[in-house]
Amino acid sequence: MREIARGVFLEDIMFGKDELQKSEILSVIELAYKATAEELVSHFNGYLELRMFVVGYNVTAADVVLYSFLADHFVSLSDF
Repeated sequence: MREIARGVFLEDIMFGKDELQKSEILSVIELAYKATAEELVSHFNGYLELRMFVVGYNVTAADVVLYSFLADHFVSLSDF
């Protein structure tokens, strides 16, 4: 994903402008690969109550990865 972002000149947007944002984004991505969907929902549900994005004020790779990991989980909870 990082190579794609670099190739289309979106690396600063998707992976943060400074080292702190980059490390936060990479930490979220690492957590997404290690935790179950239920653990991710539990962890980020409260965290995102007052925020729109996981890291910073724009969509980042952390948001995209979390969405991709949790989309199937929320579909399975649907009443339809």
